[in-house]
Amino acid sequence: MHRRKKILIVEEDPKNIEVIKKTLEQDKYEHMEAFTAEDALELLEREEVDLVICHTQLVGMSGTDFLAELHNWDIELPVILTSNGGTKEKDWLNALQSQAFDMIARPIHKDHLLKAVHKALHKKEVLAAS
Repeated sequence: MHRRKKILIVEEDPKNIEVIKKTLEQDKYEHMEAFTAEDALELLEREEVDLVICHTQLVGMSGTDFLAELHNWDIELPVILTSNGGTKEKDWLNALQSQAFDMIARPIHKDHLLKAVHKALHKKEVLAAS
């Protein structure tokens, strides 16, 4: 039997955490939360996760800076960034250049989030098998 996939949510807004958690629970994913990028990095030293969902604008280290730091020691871990609804094209390009798997604008649509999660986890499985 396969273990359930574990997803780390890095988000400072409790309302957005709840939206993401409820969406992930629909597909029976395990989840963990961190309110800052720094807390997320500490958590990742102790816990193995399959995917990270991170907001771009966090207090302290930004989501894109977190992604760069994370990829210094785990380039294979997929990260989906979330951004405020008024995201400019420049922000999308920065996210992709920083090797984010995908970027989702707020408000978060459950179907879009689940589709991105499924694609990211599938890609990780394919890379691990090769």
